[in-house]
Amino acid sequence: MADCEGGKMAALIPCGQSKLGWNLLCDELVCEILVRLPTTAAVRFQAVCKRWYSLISSPYFIARFRHQHSHTDVESSLVFRLAYPCYCIPDSGGCNQCHSHFQIISNSSLLRKVHGESVFNLSYLPCSPTQHLRLEGSFADLILCSCLITLTNKIDYYVSNPLTRQWIALPPAAYEEGLAHHVSNGFLCVEDTSRHNKFMVVRLCTWCSAACTPRSRFKAQVFSSENWLWRTLVVSSPRSLNYHGGEAPLVAYRGMLHWLNGDSIAVYDPLNTPEIFSRVIDLPIQIYPPSVYRKNCFGVSQGCLCVVQVSDEFTIDPILDVWELEDYDSGLWILVHKVHLTNLIHNGLLESLQSELRCFSVLSLRPENRDVIYLRLLNGVVLVNMKSRIIERFYPINERAVFSWRDAFHLVDQPWPTAISLL
Repeated sequence: MADCEGGKMAALIPCGQSKLGWNLLCDELVCEILVRLPTTAAVRFQAVCKRWYSLISSPYFIARFRHQHSHTDVESSLVFRLAYPCYCIPDSGGCNQCHSHFQIISNSSLLRKVHGESVFNLSYLPCSPTQHLRLEGSFADLILCSCLITLTNKIDYYVSNPLTRQWIALPPAAYEEGLAHHVSNGFLCVEDTSRHNKFMVVRLCTWCSAACTPRSRFKAQVFSSENWLWRTLVVSSPRSLNYHGGEAPLVAYRGMLHWLNGDSIAVYDPLNTPEIFSRVIDLPIQIYPPSVYRKNCFGVSQGCLCVVQVSDEFTIDPILDVWELEDYDSGLWILVHKVHLTNLIHNGLLESLQSELRCFSVLSLRPENRDVIYLRLLNGVVLVNMKSRIIERFYPINERAVFSWRDAFHLVDQPWPTAISLL
């Protein structure tokens, strides 16, 4: 262990003292030394011995570590899935998921140490090669994944921390999607009075058709870590919703889930009022329902709900409108950005911006900066500062990738990684 973390371990042992002398140090002094380590080192040093594991995993140490590192800037990483053409022979027994691949755009030095610069490895989850692993949601530094079991018509869910690679499996949920159904997934974590985290997973079943009729009742499957059971519920809305197709994820905000539903946002509190939408927030009249080809982007940035709309999407000059919910209680929206994509400055990062815009989609806003957005272009992903109109970074994508799914989620660094065992 002396060479772990570039010699940091050796530096912890005072000169002239043996390991025996180090072991005789009181727990309080060892704790004060260990809380000053980088997060990845502190997590790894739990494996040194039983004493250190007990010390580092204790609530006291975690609280001290969080306080010690509370000044650290919050960083986020965007994880998304790519599609690849499959050239396997039909009925050959599976293609080892050659059609899908996870990529990470990471601003976090923690995740880069574990996963590298681009490839996001989830091979530690117990899915077989022939099963299709999907990202369904994220909350802080946790992710929710699903795996369809076609033979049993069930779907497995996993909650995992990609930094520590800890995971837990949920009981299988009934898989009821079909040609007339879509499922929007939600993932919500809350802290109870014992300062332990509990979480909920919501599967909201919606209908898709060419002409959606207004509906005020929706079917949902709700899982709670408190009783470790799935419940099937009928969720009522205070008013009929006109648009209810698609598979847009439910966004966690203020301890509730928010569902972007065409011209409105339905607010769902599965913890306190699981059988009703508690309210419906209207979108600005300038935001029209999404088209078949592109969907409005919805998320949280700098503590506010935001909606990104693509205007004039089929013209040579597509426009991004970014709206922010300035007052959550009154439902007041403000337009914070209006960006002509052809006016972006790329400073030589792209050969031709115009050609790249032939195939683009909005992946996500950046959680810690409302001025930054991620766009999927023809050959990669760009990080755009909408205030300066500058493309700041270009992340190339393997040329075989033909499409990026919209299951793009953020992982946000925590002062101490969330322990799955405490959920």
